Amino acid sequence: MQARKRMAAAVAVIASLGLALVGCSGNGEPSPTKPPSSSPTRPASAFVGKSLQDAFAHSPGSVTSMDAVKELGLRPASPAPASRTTVIAACYYNDTQVNVVVIPSTSVTEKIRDDARRGKYDSLLTDCRK
Repeated sequence: MQARKRMAAAVAVIASLGLALVGCSGNGEPSPTKPPSSSPTRPASAFVGKSLQDAFAHSPGSVTSMDAVKELGLRPASPAPASRTTVIAACYYNDTQVNVVVIPSTSVTEKIRDDARRGKYDSLLTDCRK
């Protein structure tokens, strides 16, 4: 029970971080996404959600690694505990909404990391707009 409470607290902290993707414009609006026909194939075990809470529900017991987030060109608002999940795309807007694509950290290869830096997976964020 205590572990669940601690996890819920960690999720609340992480969900309030407000990650920003370098590709988003300065006014908080996301960059345009590619049409679905040009969407990349999702990496194995990829999850697309509307919020970090969705990501944690999909992958219980894990918290997004801030080191991995920095490596992928994302900027965290504050530090957080490391974990087993890596964000490969994220979009921040309206001060509160974060859309993310996460995969298990063990699935992250140099190719996936490079593709994420180039924004290849951004088009998976279909709800990344006002």
